[in-house]
Amino acid sequence: MTSGTSRSWMPDVPVTRVSIDDSERLWVETGKSFDFVYKAATGVEWDPARRALVSPLHRELTPAARLQLICDAVRSEYGVMLVRNDETDWSAVPAAQQFMLRRLLPVQPR
Repeated sequence: MTSGTSRSWMPDVPVTRVSIDDSERLWVETGKSFDFVYKAATGVEWDPARRALVSPLHRELTPAARLQLICDAVRSEYGVMLVRNDETDWSAVPAAQQFMLRRLLPVQPR
């Protein structure tokens, strides 16, 4: 969970897929549009073709730090919390990195 975040007032947005591409960019798909996420000025972008949030490519940042940037940008601009559930697809994330990424996304309450 992101530090210093009170979830009591924020709506949850379930993440459907997390992936890391060949250039090491981290992608987060939710089924919801985040066209104006760039306003958070974190380098996080919305890719309308893939309908996904994408992290900036900073090689010095770990995938976990990139996911944190995405979560913070969405929370800042939209007032929502990205969450995972049993249906979240992690197949395009190397197993060694999945543990840390899963820890960053809270589990969606049932």
